[in-house]
Amino acid sequence: MKKLLICCLMLLLVAGCSQNQKSATDETIKLLNESIELTHTLQNYSKHEVAKVNIATNEQVILDTFSTIETSINNTNSLGEGYTKMTVAVDAVGESGVEVWTKDGKFYIQSDGARTIQEGSFEEYEKQLGESDFSAIIEKLDYKNGVVKESGTNTVLRFQLNDKQIIQILEAQGQLVNETEYKVSKNYVEFVLNQDKYLVEINLELLLDIIEDETTMTTEVTLSSVISDINSTVVEFPSDLEDFSNKEVTNETNQNELMKLLVSKADYTETNSGIIEYDWGTEVYQFDFNKMEFNLITDSGTYTYNWSDDTGNLGGVCTYNFTESKNYGCTEEQVANIQLAKELFIQECQFIGVTPSSLN
Repeated sequence: MKKLLICCLMLLLVAGCSQNQKSATDETIKLLNESIELTHTLQNYSKHEVAKVNIATNEQVILDTFSTIETSINNTNSLGEGYTKMTVAVDAVGESGVEVWTKDGKFYIQSDGARTIQEGSFEEYEKQLGESDFSAIIEKLDYKNGVVKESGTNTVLRFQLNDKQIIQILEAQGQLVNETEYKVSKNYVEFVLNQDKYLVEINLELLLDIIEDETTMTTEVTLSSVISDINSTVVEFPSDLEDFSNKEVTNETNQNELMKLLVSKADYTETNSGIIEYDWGTEVYQFDFNKMEFNLITDSGTYTYNWSDDTGNLGGVCTYNFTESKNYGCTEEQVANIQLAKELFIQECQFIGVTPSSLN
């Protein structure tokens, strides 16, 4: 079940907005790209994202999950204030969440009843937020066919994912595409641009059957992401910030906490001192806290992400540097699997309410 959750969260990273209809042209794609770029320059806004995933066979519901991300940003005149609340509720597993406020070079973190303070810049906060944002994957998809609609003062761009994009999604969630059949019955992505050309709404609906080992899993994914209060957002802080613990939080403390939470909340098993694993049968997720590494162990090899220096590798074959986006001897497929290892590491941390950058 947990693997399906991770797969679906990967699916959620693809997204999409919507009335005299005309075909999308190169100018339309340019408009979308310019809008995404313009929206990234915003220094004051609120954002609310809701994602739902349901996976079922004819016999039973395998997964039913609901996740939200709420964000308020005010970096006007380099003020550097922000708030994010992330929640994931999974049927039969429970709810996990974390709240983070940032101001004056500090993170105020509330998770599982614990309230702590960590040193951290607004730039670090934005980087963490970007790791959870759907827009990073949106920009990678090559939109070509779609329609343009006008709705009041808004412009709505509506697209369907093509076969190549569907395959990209399936590969991103760890599916062996060559051995997997899928049939899409509902599929659209909408981008809503306001009169100032900011991207203010993204909607996605995807319904597909994935056939694997003679089992058909019907997967339904919906996403709504709305940006509001542009240039008028006020970040609200708890009145009792002084109650957050200002004791020193070390890398070792955070890593020990992560290890405990992965065992207690995500059913990992300790196999050796400082090493825990979750075995899916076809692949293994492994945290090696001695080396500060996450390993994705598959039949094709062990793909490693090192969270201390933001690099990845495939054994002694090749290395990829995420900070510099440099590839040292890896094929395109090997780079994709190393990137998947990093994405899975981030998602495993976020699933139990731990911010990945707090481990460094």
